Amino acid sequence: MQSTPDRLMSVPQAVTYLDDAVSATTLRRLIAGGHLRSVRVGARVLIRVSAIEEYLNRADEQ
Repeated sequence: MQSTPDRLMSVPQAVTYLDDAVSATTLRRLIAGGHLRSVRVGARVLIRVSAIEEYLNRADEQ
């Protein structure tokens, strides 16, 4: 069985995905602080949808 690939988004796309609830600066700080997983491809920082969902689930639990 093949799983569906997890969508990768740039920081601006992730801001849009979150309905502008956070800024690009906040997302970058979360990544730098190790709170939000990301993938670096060359100079680009990409965030998986699942990483955002995991972060939001952890935030809900606190």
